[in-house]
Amino acid sequence: MKNIVCIVFVLMFAVTAAFAELIEGVDYYVEYKKTPPTHADVLHVNFISLMPNPSASADVVRRQLLIYGPRSGHKNVIGSAWHTVTGDSKDLRKMNFSNNLGAYVWIGSSGRIVPFNQYITILKNVRRNKLRANR
Repeated sequence: MKNIVCIVFVLMFAVTAAFAELIEGVDYYVEYKKTPPTHADVLHVNFISLMPNPSASADVVRRQLLIYGPRSGHKNVIGSAWHTVTGDSKDLRKMNFSNNLGAYVWIGSSGRIVPFNQYITILKNVRRNKLRANR
């Protein structure tokens, strides 16, 4: 009987944890910085005390890019995640989503979100195409 109660308790905890969603204003806050027209805007998702796993933080950043990206006026927006244990902005530390990924980018011209390293490749291709066109 004790085993059944333990199993039910563990399953209830697992289901609750799986459906728990991070809430803006409680678990994190968003900072959006407009930049000059020649630069990408910047979006910081700052997690307060709770440090989510990389997948959950990436989901929140992409969700916020879907909100702020269309408002950017066709500008690119670089979104990243930050964490503070104290809640003080002086204590913010950059989070990575994986070993080589620390940001996602809203591409203003196409309305899609790409990993930062793919964004760099896109910028290089655009620059290369401009140089070829000027020859």
